[in-house]
Amino acid sequence: MRLLFDYVPPVGYVPPVGVVALLFMASVGSGCAELSEPQKQQELFPTGWPEQRRREGAAPKTVRPRAHETRAMAGRMAPALPGPPGRRVDYVIVAADALAASARRWKAFRERSGYRVRLVLARDLVPPGTSDKARPDALRRGIRDHLAARYRARDPAKPLYVLLLGDGHHPLPAWIYRGGTSPIVTDNPYADMDGDGIPDLALGRIPALTDAEVDGVRAKVERYESTYRVGPWNRRINLFAAPGDYGAFVDALIEGVAKDVVEQLSYDYDIHVLYGAKTSPAAYPPRRFSDRVYDLVNSGSLFTVYIGHGTETGPQYGWWGGKTFDIWKTQHLSRRLRMRNKPAVLLLVACDMGKFVGQDGFGEKLLRHPQGPPAVIAATGVSHPYPNTLVVQALGRLATHHRVATAGLLLQRAKSRLIRQRGARRDVLDGLAALVSTPAHLDQLKQTHLRMFVLLGDPALKISYVSGQAKIRVASRSARPGGRVVITASFAAPTAGVARFTLETRRKVILGHLRRLPRDGDPRRDRVLLHNYRVANDKVVSTRVTSFTNGRARVTLPIPRSLPTGQYYIKVYAQDGHQDAMGSKALRIE
Repeated sequence: MRLLFDYVPPVGYVPPVGVVALLFMASVGSGCAELSEPQKQQELFPTGWPEQRRREGAAPKTVRPRAHETRAMAGRMAPALPGPPGRRVDYVIVAADALAASARRWKAFRERSGYRVRLVLARDLVPPGTSDKARPDALRRGIRDHLAARYRARDPAKPLYVLLLGDGHHPLPAWIYRGGTSPIVTDNPYADMDGDGIPDLALGRIPALTDAEVDGVRAKVERYESTYRVGPWNRRINLFAAPGDYGAFVDALIEGVAKDVVEQLSYDYDIHVLYGAKTSPAAYPPRRFSDRVYDLVNSGSLFTVYIGHGTETGPQYGWWGGKTFDIWKTQHLSRRLRMRNKPAVLLLVACDMGKFVGQDGFGEKLLRHPQGPPAVIAATGVSHPYPNTLVVQALGRLATHHRVATAGLLLQRAKSRLIRQRGARRDVLDGLAALVSTPAHLDQLKQTHLRMFVLLGDPALKISYVSGQAKIRVASRSARPGGRVVITASFAAPTAGVARFTLETRRKVILGHLRRLPRDGDPRRDRVLLHNYRVANDKVVSTRVTSFTNGRARVTLPIPRSLPTGQYYIKVYAQDGHQDAMGSKALRIE
C-alpha cells in the first residue's frame, strides 16, 4: 500500500512508529508483482500489437530498445539543440500523422480557449529518406528539437503546454528510463529542456490510435471546462485504498500515518475514505467493496485517489480472512463507469496503471471512456512508498492550498518539489528514510519516480475548483462545550443564496461509537462494517443552514455539551444555484 501524503512532524517532534513502518516499506520495495528481465522486455517492447489495439489498419510493429534510451543511472540527457525560434506560442500539439484531422480540431478548441497553438505532425519532424528502422530515434530527436525551439521562443511569463497525440509505441515513441530496478516508460525527456531531469514545461499525452478516440477525449474535456454544477462534490476528495498486506500490525500503523498526513490538506475540502483493510473503521463489506468504489467514483468529486497495489490492467485484489475480494471490478468498467455531477481527475498511486506502451493500460481505458475522468495521473512502472508519498504530498498541497490552475502545471510543479523541495519538514522525512536506506538509493527512487508519473490527458485542462473563497470571522478563537459560537462569513460571490455552516472534528478523529466487529460468517458482520464506515466518515458535530444577502452570512452554532476538548474546524459552503464559495477556520474547544 502507498500513502496519500507523507507524515510531516514539526521540528523537534518525535515521529510515531508508523513513520518508521512506512520507511521500512520503502526500503524493502513496493509489494507489486515483479517481472523477470525477459518478461520486462516482452512487456515494454512487444513483438506485435494486442488484438484490441489493431484498429483502423494499425499494423503490428516490433520495437527494440535503443542505445540512447539506456542512459546512465541519473538519466540526465544533454540539452536539446533549439531550432529557429519561430512564432511565439503557449500551446504545442505534436500529433501522429494518422491523427491530423482530430489534431486540427483540438487546435481549434484550444484557440477558442485563448491559447496560441502550434500544431506539428510527426512526418514534419523526421528528415526525408529516414528508414523505418531509424524513424523512432529520429522522431524522438525531432520532437525534442522542435519543443526546444518553442520553449526558447516562449513568453517567460506564461506556461508552455505540450500535448502529445498518439500512442506511445511507434506513432509517437516514448522513452525508456533505466536508472532504477526495471525499465520505465516515460515522456519526461520531451519536457526536460536543460538536461536536469526536471520538467520545464507542462506535458500530457493522449495515447490514441484513431481520430475517434481523440475526439472522444476532447469532448469530455470541453464538457468538463464548460459545465459546472454547484453541490458538495465540488469540495469533495474521494480516497479509496487497498490493504497493504504487510501484516495487521504494519497495516494499522500505516493507516495511522495516513490519517496524520491527510491533515495537511486544506480543511476547505471534505475527504471521504474507503479502506479495504479488515482492521480499519473505514472498511466495507468485501463482497460489496467494488460496488462502493463505483458509487464513489460516479458520485463526483474534485479528485478521486486510489492507493494500493496495481497492474497495468487495474487494481490488484484485496485479502480478507484468507480470501480475495475485488477492489475495483475493472471488467465492468464499460457499463458501470458513469461519472456524474463533477467527473473527477483520477490519481492512481499504484504500480503500472499509467502504462501506455503495449497492451491497453488501465489509465488509457479510463481516459477513453466517454463517461470517465477528464484526466488521469498515474505511474508507468513499479512504484515505491517513499517517493510516492513525496509526489502525492506535493500534488495534494499544490491542489488544495494553492489551487494550481491546470492538470499539467500541477504535475510539473509536483515533480519539481519531489527533487528540489527543502526545509525542516523535508529534512525530517529524508533523515528518517536515511536510517533504513542509503542516500544513493533514495536519490535513485526519487529520480525514477520523477520520470514514472505521467499525465494522460490535456495538460491545459483547467481544474474545476470552487471559485469563491469565504472569509470567516469568529468572535473568539476558542469556545467551551455546551456554549455557542457566533460566526460571520463574507463572499465576493455569490452575493446571495444559501450557506451551510458546520463544526467538524479533525480528519483523524472519530467521535461516534464504533462497534466491535463480529467474526467472518456472523450475519451481523456486514451491518457492523456499514455502521463503522458511516461513523468513521462523519466529522460533523454541529450544523446550521441559513440564507444570506449582500455577500454576508451570520449564524450561531451550538456546541454539544459532551464534545471533547481539542481542535476543531468551522467550515462553510455557500451557493446560489450557479456559483459557490467555501472556506474553513480552526477553532479550539477548551
